[in-house]
Amino acid sequence: MLISLGNAGQFGNGYLSCAHRIADVIEAGYRAWLCDLGRYRPMLRSARPRANVRLLGPGAFWAGRVFSKAASIFGRRSKIAFAGVTLVREPGFRLDVPHAEITERARRGLVIHDGWLFRNGPALQRHADAVREALAFRPEFEQEAQARFDELKGGRRFVVGMHVRRGDYARFCDGRFLFDDSTYLRLAVEAVRALGDPGQTVVVGFSNERLQWPGALEGVPVRQAGGAWWSDFLCLSRCDVILGPPSTFSGAASFAGAVPWFQIKHAEAGFCLEQARVYPDGGIHVD
Repeated sequence: MLISLGNAGQFGNGYLSCAHRIADVIEAGYRAWLCDLGRYRPMLRSARPRANVRLLGPGAFWAGRVFSKAASIFGRRSKIAFAGVTLVREPGFRLDVPHAEITERARRGLVIHDGWLFRNGPALQRHADAVREALAFRPEFEQEAQARFDELKGGRRFVVGMHVRRGDYARFCDGRFLFDDSTYLRLAVEAVRALGDPGQTVVVGFSNERLQWPGALEGVPVRQAGGAWWSDFLCLSRCDVILGPPSTFSGAASFAGAVPWFQIKHAEAGFCLEQARVYPDGGIHVD
């Protein structure tokens, strides 16, 4: 059995942590209790999405954070085994790293995993539909988001979702992925052209701040989501293509809705529809 203490990150981090772990559980056949989405679990459809998986709630999440702080006295990276229990503490910023040893230990005994970097991309691709079902939101959230999305879509056929990251992206990777409006708007126009039917396309900006964008680009309507974070997430997952810098929120939305995602790596990037991939294909890379 494995208990994942999760991490202090926001929803996108927790969602992808759980997604990879559930896929690994399905693949390897052990049991898991996951704290990664603890703060958000009341919004999800089921606390027991599979017989061998349990999504723990807010209380367990905060207890896990306290345990994590206590475990930090052993160092930033450590592995301690005692009386059949293995504590693996592995914080840091690494992605797409399978941890076969952790999986093997979870089959034989109890593993407490502190850290958010577990990834098993191949398993997630193989079991994508089952994982999406396991992490579905409750119907009332889905219905409200669908109504909002239909309003944003305005009867058009295609929706280009632009995920604009500001705020902490001024510091993340020394600001390498902090792009100005001109970059986003240029790429939006390129994406509209690539979809091939501008008269049936709308551009929707998703951001935690008010965007000073025009109401139209070359005759194509431009709208702003402007909802609660969960509404933005569910609407973003309903778009036909997502554009944005490397971000777990975009990656999670891409996976949840099986939506192609074009990662903007630099301000001069040109949009290419063939390079837009559904997460986890392509992963999230910041190097």
